[in-house]
Amino acid sequence: MRESKLFSSIGPCVLAVLLFFVFSGFADARVQYRTVEAKGMGGSLQRAVERALVSGISQINGAVISSRAKSSLSQASKVKGGTKTVQSAKSFRETISKRTKGIVKSYEILDQQKDKKTGIYRVLLSVTVPFFKMSSQLKRLKMAVVPLRIRKGLRKTRLVLDFEDIFRRGLENYLTQTRRFAMLDRSFIAEQDKEAAFIKGGGMRLEELARLGNRVGTDYIVTGVVERAYSYVKKTKMRTTGQVIKTPKVGARVTYRILDVASTQVKLAGTEKLQREAGSLGNIADRIAKVIGQKIVNAIFPISVLNVDGELLTLGQGGDTVRSGGVYNLVRLGKRMTDPHTGESLGRTETRVGSVKVIDTQSKMSTGKILKLMISRRSLLRDDFIIRPRKAASQAQKRARKMRDFEKEMDKEFDKD
Repeated sequence: MRESKLFSSIGPCVLAVLLFFVFSGFADARVQYRTVEAKGMGGSLQRAVERALVSGISQINGAVISSRAKSSLSQASKVKGGTKTVQSAKSFRETISKRTKGIVKSYEILDQQKDKKTGIYRVLLSVTVPFFKMSSQLKRLKMAVVPLRIRKGLRKTRLVLDFEDIFRRGLENYLTQTRRFAMLDRSFIAEQDKEAAFIKGGGMRLEELARLGNRVGTDYIVTGVVERAYSYVKKTKMRTTGQVIKTPKVGARVTYRILDVASTQVKLAGTEKLQREAGSLGNIADRIAKVIGQKIVNAIFPISVLNVDGELLTLGQGGDTVRSGGVYNLVRLGKRMTDPHTGESLGRTETRVGSVKVIDTQSKMSTGKILKLMISRRSLLRDDFIIRPRKAASQAQKRARKMRDFEKEMDKEFDKD
């Protein structure tokens, strides 16, 4: 009992320490240091150094941070009795370190000269300054999901507005999970502006200012229109018995498009609708978001087959965007085709050659097992392959399938009798 209590008290402490090192290392990795050479001149050596430091900071982090540093450095010269006093080199370095609060990690005087006629000092410094390293994910195609419009004539009820909000967040989550895009936020700008203003305000280490001025624009925006969103109960009265049958109706219709911000060109557009006789409108929003997300990803970045090992395939996509147990079409990529009128590339020809079932998913990749193969296994090692989602059966096809299953069950019962 005493040992269990001991371990129960140690466990949270160890976990806290581990989380501290993991997250602190992640945070520190974003602010790095760079060394540049900078020149400065002034009526004293210290003044020349101050100006060189501001110049070095400006080269790396721009005018916003350098102006703050200049303000802090201007207080470095002590004033006593209305006249400035000259500090020792050691004292001056300590003052610089204190005033800049880390915005200048270190500096070294490479060269210094004094003009005998004018008394002006000129210095050349090697300055090491912290800067914010942009995420490598920003090298991906940048995309932002913006609020959808509500169709003119459709009342902006709480039901409709909640549908739009759930759909938009679901689509943004799906596209982020694919790890194919650099997803930029456009829903919480006010909160970001508030944090930026907090960093600019007093009381922050000046090196934190390296985080400012690093916002980026997006390549594409995903937008659209909520055409319909409804949830009601349909009542049908039987003429013979007078019985009232209540049937829930839940559904929505959304048009979407991907716009090239630079040219306003519509890169992809479509419409998705869904209706159910059970469930909530939130579930409908999540489902439509997933379907549209799949269409966007498969149009731009289809899931590639990275490796073949017997019946197992390594697929270049994972996370929540690939469903474990899902069955996909295996597609062979062929010759590249060109539009004869515009000369634009139409992509490569695609031939369905089998089916694959996903048996395991990881954060960035997944594993599939070949269920059916209509080509030789040698071709799997020679050609390029992708997988595509299978087309979902229509409501009419599903009803027909249920009827066939019901008839089979009736036939079995009849044979037993």
